[in-house]
Amino acid sequence: MSDRTESGAQLAAHPGTTARRRALQVVFFLPGISLASWVTRTPAVRDALAASTGQLGMVLFGLSIGSMTGLLDTGPLVRRLGTKTVIAWRAWSARLCWVFWAATSGCSTR
Repeated sequence: MSDRTESGAQLAAHPGTTARRRALQVVFFLPGISLASWVTRTPAVRDALAASTGQLGMVLFGLSIGSMTGLLDTGPLVRRLGTKTVIAWRAWSARLCWVFWAATSGCSTR
């Protein structure tokens, strides 16, 4: 029992632990705030896009499916390819998705 307490005390006393904990809190806080602010505006977004409730429901369903897919396949990919490679690949694929969306939605003509 004392081994667990000592190792926990050593972990808490490690200088990088507090900074890492704060960084992790920020990483979870920022997407949470942005999602919460977006969810409260869904009726206005739906009206601005001239979408039906069913269409917006499908978008939200797609977001949850994409999120679950990303969560489930990231672990094995990190084990196989490494953290830096997976982060770089995901960042580039996200950029490509944004470019594709902008090109196909007429954003450049507005």
